[in-house]
Amino acid sequence: MGLDIGVALHVVDRTQVRAPGAAPEPRAAKVKQAVMQQPKIVASDGVVRLPRTAKAERQAALDALLRHYYPVGDARLRVCRTLNLDAIGRVGRRDEVGKLTKAALAIPHALSGDFFGSPLTSEGDVRIDTHLAFTHHAKLVRDLLERGCEVYLMVQPGGATEAVYNTDVVTGIADKAVVSSLRWQQRRFEQAAYSGGVQLDRDVPGKGSIEWGDTLQAVRNGKHYLLQGFSSMRGTLESVERLGRLVHRLNQDGANIVHVPIQLAGDKTLHLDYAANYAGQGATRSMLIAPHAIANQNDIERMQWIFGVPDGGTLVIPPDAMLHAGANIACPNPGEVFVADNEHCAATADFLARRGIVVILSPFHMTLKDGAYHCCIGQLLRL
Repeated sequence: MGLDIGVALHVVDRTQVRAPGAAPEPRAAKVKQAVMQQPKIVASDGVVRLPRTAKAERQAALDALLRHYYPVGDARLRVCRTLNLDAIGRVGRRDEVGKLTKAALAIPHALSGDFFGSPLTSEGDVRIDTHLAFTHHAKLVRDLLERGCEVYLMVQPGGATEAVYNTDVVTGIADKAVVSSLRWQQRRFEQAAYSGGVQLDRDVPGKGSIEWGDTLQAVRNGKHYLLQGFSSMRGTLESVERLGRLVHRLNQDGANIVHVPIQLAGDKTLHLDYAANYAGQGATRSMLIAPHAIANQNDIERMQWIFGVPDGGTLVIPPDAMLHAGANIACPNPGEVFVADNEHCAATADFLARRGIVVILSPFHMTLKDGAYHCCIGQLLRL
């Protein structure tokens, strides 16, 4: 029999509503009263906790949703509630375009929860259709699996209203997997799902939060460049100092990293990967940049040099397109790129295709809230 998917969606995310114009999702006529109890919010930390009577129903709902949307029978897909980064073999990366071989993603089961710390949610009412969110996210997982990527699919607690944006939580740097230090308490318990690796809160303590969406990596002339945005909605000068200490530690262990802080601008600039990214290799190397989001325009030329962008290889992303993933692309390998399929990203897709890169267009409903492809992939290993 199994649990009705309409019930499952409602149990897992009882605040869900449909996006304007979206197709209605399946619904059950009734949900047990116990399941509909209001979640409790502990004033001391702002984290939503489910009533005890709802936990069993929620677990059953999550299991049903995973089976319904995701290819759980694929041997390269591992569904996890915790992940020991020391137990998954080789990890690390130095760029944004090498073959993505291992990645951590998180299911979008709590996207409709309250959160006001990002550009679109800060404006007020954001409507998320959980059915579309699952459908589009599961397609991303399938696309990665089809390209030989091993996917660790994380199931986060019910109060993790931003958990799908997993690039912020964990990433590979040099030959390490590093767990971030998230700014908002509502997000910080996402970190608890990961053990092993380098843990910023344990190994590089400090005041400034570090979210990996504020970083980009590239290799030029044998040097590994780690770019870090600050003055964003997350990063501060304290964040820069703290990441600098991590770079020093990694370099002592044999890495060759150059830390490059990039000051961001604008009150809606969430992260560096919101404002800039690159794709392709050699003659096809292409850069996307939102100049209004970069405080020092000389840093744009600096990024072009670090990314190795040839003449004619840069596309300017306007403010509205930036907020709808115009620069928030992700490359599964040097020859392909994922781009959100919406009107704001049409210029991005056309530009990258003309540059000789295979563009994989897919609808991505979560762009109504915080981000798209790059935001959703915790890049653990690139070759």
